[in-house]
Amino acid sequence: QSAFGRAIEADPGWAAPWAMRGRTKMMTANYAAAVEDYTKAIGLEPGNAQYLMWRCQSLMAMDLWAQAAEDAETLLKANPAMPQALSLHGWALVNLGDVDRGLAEQDKSIELGKNASFLLRFDGYFRKADWAAATREAEQAIAGGVARPAMHYYRVVGLVEQGKYTEARDAIQQGVARSGNALEIQLAQAYLTGTPAAGALYDVDGSLRSVPRGRDDDLARDQHARADAVPCRAGARVSGAALDERAPDEFRHAVLA
Repeated sequence: QSAFGRAIEADPGWAAPWAMRGRTKMMTANYAAAVEDYTKAIGLEPGNAQYLMWRCQSLMAMDLWAQAAEDAETLLKANPAMPQALSLHGWALVNLGDVDRGLAEQDKSIELGKNASFLLRFDGYFRKADWAAATREAEQAIAGGVARPAMHYYRVVGLVEQGKYTEARDAIQQGVARSGNALEIQLAQAYLTGTPAAGALYDVDGSLRSVPRGRDDDLARDQHARADAVPCRAGARVSGAALDERAPDEFRHAVLA
C-alpha cells in the first residue's frame, strides 16, 4: 500500500493508484477503506468498469447489497450484456429478496460469460431450498476448474440437505484432496457431522471441534463463507452465541434450518 500511497501523494488526480491501493485493502479484508479508495478512483475516472466492479464486490462483502446493486446497475447501463455486471446485479437482487429476478440475471450471465466462474447462484438456491440445484452448481463449478474451497462447502450442504450423507462424506474427502484443510472444508465437515439424521456420521462433539476459532481474517477474505461458526444443526447443543451474529440472517437460516 505504501507505494500506491506515494503515487497518490505525487499525483492525487491519477485514478489508478487510488484503485490499486483499494485493491490491496480489499485483499486484506479492509473493505470499508477499500470502498473509500475505489470511490475516489471512480470520481476521477467515472467510466472505468473495473473500479466499479471492485467497489461492488467490496460492498457485497460488507453486506451492503442495495449499494452494490446500484454499482452493478451503473455497469449495466453502460453495457447491458456485460456478464460480470449481470452476475453481480443478480447476486445483489437475490440478497435484497428479489430471488427469481436475481437468479434470472445470473442465468443470463452464465449464458453470456460461458465461464464456470459465473456459477454463483447459491444464495438464490439456498433461499428457495433447491438443494439439488445447489449441488449441481457446485459440481459444475468444480468440474469447470473453479478452485475456491467454498464450492466444496456448498456441495456438501446440498448433499446433506438431500439426505445423501455418504456422498457428502465422499465430497468432503474430495475437498480435502483439492483444498487441504481450508476453512470451508472444516465447515463442511461440521455441517455433515452436526446433522442428527446422518446416522453413524453424526458426531455433535466432533462437529463443534471442526469449527476453527480466531479465523475472522480468512472468513472476511472469502465472501462465500458466510458463517463464522456453523458447528452443527443440533439446536440443543448450539446456543445463539455460537453463531456469528454478523452473518446475514438468511444464510444462517439456510444453513441451520
